[in-house]
Amino acid sequence: MIPQPRVPVAIGLIVLGVVQLGLAFWWMLQAPGEGGRLVLPGIGGLVLGVLTLVAGIWKLRSRELE
Repeated sequence: MIPQPRVPVAIGLIVLGVVQLGLAFWWMLQAPGEGGRLVLPGIGGLVLGVLTLVAGIWKLRSRELE
C-alpha cells in the first residue's frame, strides 16, 4: 500500500494559509489608489487564509490516512 502524504500536505496548507493571511493584511493596509482600497479582496483573503490554516491543522491532527 502506498503511504499517504498527510504531513507534507498539512504543512503545505499551513504555509499557504500564513502567506494568504499576510497578503490579505497587505491588501487591506495599502493606501487608496486609483481603484480604491482593496478592502473586499482583503476580507476574502482573511477568510480564505483562516480556512486554509484550519484545514492544514485538521489534516495534521487527523489520523484517518494512516
